[in-house]
Amino acid sequence: MISMTESKKGVRFENDIASRCVKLVACSDLRRNIISMLLEGKKPLSEIRERLEIRSSTAIHALRELERDNIVLQHEDRDYGLTSIGKIIAKKVIDLTNTAEALKKHEEFWLNHDLTAIPEELLYRIGELKDSHLLKIDPLSLPHKYFIELLARSTCIKGISPIFFEDYPKVFTKSLDRGVFVELILTKDVLKKVEEDVGEDYLRNKGNEGLLKIYTLEDIKIAFTVTDTFLSLGLFKLDGTYDITMDLVSQDNKALNWGLDLFNWYRSKAKKKYG
Repeated sequence: MISMTESKKGVRFENDIASRCVKLVACSDLRRNIISMLLEGKKPLSEIRERLEIRSSTAIHALRELERDNIVLQHEDRDYGLTSIGKIIAKKVIDLTNTAEALKKHEEFWLNHDLTAIPEELLYRIGELKDSHLLKIDPLSLPHKYFIELLARSTCIKGISPIFFEDYPKVFTKSLDRGVFVELILTKDVLKKVEEDVGEDYLRNKGNEGLLKIYTLEDIKIAFTVTDTFLSLGLFKLDGTYDITMDLVSQDNKALNWGLDLFNWYRSKAKKKYG
């Protein structure tokens, strides 16, 4: 049983960590860059100075401030490293900084679209999309040229869609015919159109070959594709219509992992139809 004293100590520790995180987020880029570098492991002053392109006196001043907050310590070999608390704080600060950067970078995109289709645990990880770019799309140029080019370099494709573009089945069948594994989650209406377009026998055969899996799920309010090479994320507007004019695209590994986790979250709720 946890005593009241232990409970208060735990709260004080959490509050202390939180206050230090807030302080670091609000502090100079230099100190954030130092703790980010030290997450890799301890470093000599010369490496810190050279990588950050700063003078020794500037680096030492920042390191002394971090030492006073028990975030950084200097080892016997004179190298600098993070304390056990410093490691926790560094990870929290970097995550918070990445989140703020991701939201600020594409603020209009996040504000003007329905985010309820993204589960809460993945919204908290939105910083993993920091290295994404917003692609403005001409709705008359479907299928998107960039999308086809990226798919052509992919060896595993996973996608979710509540909307149907008549040219897209051909894009995916080309991938299937060259031996690429494809896994899709579609609404029943979209699946019906796909079946009419490429034929149920084709889908069944590709499923039997182990190249295709299709699931159905209703009330999908998001459309995205994640492969081994890219993530393309599309959202519905606040008025309930799908926005075909912009996608958030990334080829960063953290974004790909985020997209895979989002796909797996939806797959856990879907019903298998083929494969």
